[in-house]
Amino acid sequence: MVRSKSSKQRTAVRPEVPADPEPAKTNGLPSPKAVFDNPASPQSVVRPAAKVGFTISSSREEETHEIQMTSPTLTVAKARMLFKSGWRVQITNAAGRQFAPSEFDEVLKFD
Repeated sequence: MVRSKSSKQRTAVRPEVPADPEPAKTNGLPSPKAVFDNPASPQSVVRPAAKVGFTISSSREEETHEIQMTSPTLTVAKARMLFKSGWRVQITNAAGRQFAPSEFDEVLKFD
């Protein structure tokens, strides 16, 4: 005896939830449901300012660029890549000290 099942594809039905015109507040704060249902807009998100530790200044012919970075390892790697590509490069640290390509190893030294 052979049994066969016929299966219908079911579509998920999701009820539409109307948005609250005024979210409920408790003690001056919005309810957890209102916060969860209404994610923050990108403009209201507070992000900390990036700390710039190093600036790579590069120039070639009439073109100049400055790149700001925080990681000493990535800064030296990027500066070396630019130097090998024919750019004139220097790294400036947060204290204002400038490093030529021959001094890039000093950027990697820890205090």
